Amino acid sequence: MAGETVMAIAYGLTVQPKDDPFVAAAAQGVHPLVAAAVPGAFLVDQLPLLKYVPDWMPFAGFKRKAKHWRTFAIDMINLPYEAAKRNIENGDATPSFTLSSLEKMDQSGDVKLQEYIIKSTAGTMYAGEIKASLIFLELLLMSRQLVRIRYIPIGSSQVCLT
Repeated sequence: MAGETVMAIAYGLTVQPKDDPFVAAAAQGVHPLVAAAVPGAFLVDQLPLLKYVPDWMPFAGFKRKAKHWRTFAIDMINLPYEAAKRNIENGDATPSFTLSSLEKMDQSGDVKLQEYIIKSTAGTMYAGEIKASLIFLELLLMSRQLVRIRYIPIGSSQVCLT
């Protein structure tokens, strides 16, 4: 499973085979991104002026959804990061992006900013994996449609769809 690999690389976490809280949080965090990325999914895509209306007004449902979905995105980033950090503090950490990055942090610089960057980067690794999987699936479906097209011999301008 790709989720297991990404969690191991990003955080050094071992994923449970079933009902893993980190994979579930990541899946919950990515789902709104996929839904919001569909062009025209929200009226504000056609009427950008709507982004300035208050949350309570009609046609501002996208704002209420965004606030709700924000908690999923925060959990997707924070839950596995905090678990990885606990493992590091307990001495149980396995090699990972998070461990390596925290070890290389410049203690004389802005530590909170550095941690935020590390946490956000690790969090987007799973989101990137999901996006890559979705793109692969879309390409696979498109290629299956292309296989259905039969071309008439050269010299003929017709294409026959079966």
